[in-house]
Parts: sequence; C-alpha cells; structure tokens
Amino acid sequence: MKRTAYSLVFVCLLGTLALGQDKAKVSVVDSGTFAIVANGSRVATEIFKVEQRGASSFVTSELRLDDGKNKASQTAELETTANGMLKRYVWKEIKPGDAQIVVQPQDDQFLAVHISESGTAPAKDMTHALSPVTSILDDNFFSQMQVLAWKYMASGCKPAANGQNECVWEKRQLPILNPHQQESLLVSMEFVGLQNVRFKGEDRSLKAFKLRGEAGEWLLWFNDDNKLVRVLIPADNTEVIRD
Repeated sequence: MKRTAYSLVFVCLLGTLALGQDKAKVSVVDSGTFAIVANGSRVATEIFKVEQRGASSFVTSELRLDDGKNKASQTAELETTANGMLKRYVWKEIKPGDAQIVVQPQDDQFLAVHISESGTAPAKDMTHALSPVTSILDDNFFSQMQVLAWKYMASGCKPAANGQNECVWEKRQLPILNPHQQESLLVSMEFVGLQNVRFKGEDRSLKAFKLRGEAGEWLLWFNDDNKLVRVLIPADNTEVIRD
C-alpha cells in the first residue's frame, strides 16, 4: 500500500502519531457525498467530512432522504481520540422532527446513551456494557462504515524500514453499536482482494472488503487513496456510490 493521506489516519488510529504543538490545527482527511440508490432510484444523499482537529478526529455528516413522497434530514457528528476510541456521538433529526441521540463513554467499560424524542421531551437514559473501543455504525451513514474499515485496515498495517506501510489483512471481528437500533454486536470484516470493477464508466482496480453482521452482508470497494467509493447491499438491492 502506498503512503497517502490515509496513512495518516491509519497511524492515528494505531496511536503512534506524534501530535504537533498546534492543537487548533484542522486537517481535512476526506470529504464528499455518497448517493444511496435503492431498486435503481436515488433515495438519499450523505454529505460528509472527516477532519483531524488537534488530538481528536471528527466525522460530520448530513443525511438527506427523499423517496419521492417524504423528505427528511438528519445530521451526525462522531468524535474519536487519535487512536480511534469513542469520545462522543451525536445524531440529530433536523426534519421533520427534532429527536436526538447522544452516545458517550460512561467509563472504560460502559457507554451511556441519551435519547430524546423531541426537543421538549425528557431524555431516556440507558447504558451498554461496551468499552470506548466500540465503533459507531448508525443507520444509513456510510462515512461511519468507511471509518470502521479504516480501523480494520490499521489493525493489519505497520511501518516498514523503507517508510512504507506493510499490510496483511486477515478476517477480524469488530464491536459496533447501532444507536438507532440500540443494538450492540460483533461484525466480521475481511479483505477479499483486488477486483476489476466497472465504476462510473471506467474499469477500475479496487480493493474489495466484505462486512458481515446479523443484519446482513455488505461489499465495500476502496480506491488507491483508500477512499470508500462503492457499497453493495445485495439483500436490499441497494447500492451506495461516491459522487
């Protein structure tokens, strides 16, 4: 794997990056949009940005849903430490309601979840016996799936003497929490290999990964810059494509 901007993410997630003295410096790691297509029709768009802000990483997303009859808008902000530990996750419904979900570590063994159905309703509090190493994978936020894959990649990579990263990716189980479903589970991820894929009218050689969980199976493709460019969910006849 060549050293790219995403090598920085890998090193951050491994906790080996020496942070600079300028804690206020913001570095944009990735940004873009994902088109969510179901049964051949575009039903939603995710606009996202991944930033390194001092000692924390932030993934901010806006999800716009439009099925032709109903429109809705949601936002999400995921904050992690430099080595990938969860610090805080906030989901907000912008339209049609104003519900909110907040997840943050209670200590090193439990995650606290606060759920509000509206801006005036009292929050419902609950806990999950999960450590901050747990990844957030909420409904329809594929930027979070990209970060989960980066963590998987980072676990199999180490710096070599020539300054490049050497990566051996074996099948692993990863703990996740889906805040909307209030489900905590283990998912498995494995590297399938390089595949020739027709993408936006061109034949591309992409890195393919398979993600499996109780909810089904996802096929993920990454380009040479380790950006997620396509997700296929066969059971739902759904495809996600980076615009």
